[in-house]
Amino acid sequence: MKNKSELVHGLQQRLQAADIQLPMSKVALIHDAVIDHLMATLIEDEVVTLGGYVKLDIRNRPARQGRNPQTGEPLEIAAHKAIGLKMLSKGKSLLND
Repeated sequence: MKNKSELVHGLQQRLQAADIQLPMSKVALIHDAVIDHLMATLIEDEVVTLGGYVKLDIRNRPARQGRNPQTGEPLEIAAHKAIGLKMLSKGKSLLND
């Protein structure tokens, strides 16, 4: 799993390859702005499609009965929202080629 600094460093390298020279601090601000905008869009119940690779949306998970894995004791899992990800055709072909 990549952490934020590794993602920012990779983004900076991609920008440099396109002859865009930005310091790491500016690239980190761009990274944060993109993530903040994606989350704000999802919170408004909008679907986000990222370049034909993946689609993100908010999914409502109903309340359900679960089990504590350590004790086996039943417990109630509250209804909640989760981010759903669906791989689109460009993403599928990228992974499978």
